[in-house]
Amino acid sequence: FPQCLSFSLWFLWFGIVWCWRSISFFRLLASLPYMSIKAVVPANLSISDVDLCVIIGNLLDNAMEACEKQEETSGRFIRVFIGVLKKQLYISVMNSVGGELKKEGKIYISTKNSGSHGFGLMRVDKIAEKNSGYVNRQNEPGVFATEIFHR
Repeated sequence: FPQCLSFSLWFLWFGIVWCWRSISFFRLLASLPYMSIKAVVPANLSISDVDLCVIIGNLLDNAMEACEKQEETSGRFIRVFIGVLKKQLYISVMNSVGGELKKEGKIYISTKNSGSHGFGLMRVDKIAEKNSGYVNRQNEPGVFATEIFHR
């Protein structure tokens, strides 16, 4: 790997592959009219490779599940941007959603059917907090976005 790609980029792509673990991903990918991924990861990060994988894996897993729930396939999209912004690692995942998002106060609530789901966003928040990071989540009709800044 070139210096800027380093070991972290390998873990980044491992996180993406981990997230895309099922056959349903390939069906979803085929039905996505738009998917954009741009990642420029510096060689020296203050966040561990494992924490970075957990963040990216959970955000992509949630984005794919949200797209799968959309009945109208032509509106599905996932956009991922990872880079350095203002000397901080910046991660942005934006995706289409179908239906209403559940929220209690400022916390988004899982709409997954299993009791073992719904911990991904909490894990992302804890990792950001541990690394003196900041998480911003926003939604508007048909779109959900998560931005993470790590120092």
